[in-house]
Amino acid sequence: MTVTESANASMVPLLAAARARELVALDSRLQALVDAGIAQGPEGTLVFAERLRGAPVSCKAFGDRVGFEAWVNKLRIADCSDALGVAPAIEQLGHALLLAHAIGALASRAGLASTVTISVERGVLFRFHGDRPGDRAWVLDVEAHREPIVVLGFSVR
Repeated sequence: MTVTESANASMVPLLAAARARELVALDSRLQALVDAGIAQGPEGTLVFAERLRGAPVSCKAFGDRVGFEAWVNKLRIADCSDALGVAPAIEQLGHALLLAHAIGALASRAGLASTVTISVERGVLFRFHGDRPGDRAWVLDVEAHREPIVVLGFSVR
């Protein structure tokens, strides 16, 4: 698996601070999402298996598969557990990075390329979507965003 990373200038110092904390384990609630795995949703989408049950059955309302995936797979990290709800944003960002690598590895093992977008705006937001030929990425230019943002790409090889 190859990982690419693109962060805007306002995210770079936050990433450095989060990585300096050297978190080695996900919050238990986030680990439960990883343990439940990812699944194929409607129209070949890639979603958290745990969220598939409550997901809409069509991507039409979202314009495309990427928009659907970014909506279904959106997490506000602070809302995932009581501990993360009171954790500093830098710690939440560290957990989001660990989650990104765990989800990227799951998708890669399933033969699917994926992209994770993490932004810091009124908390840490995590989104992921599959990468398929012909699909447009959720974020095309990180520098076009005012909020701190990083995009991580996970290839199959």
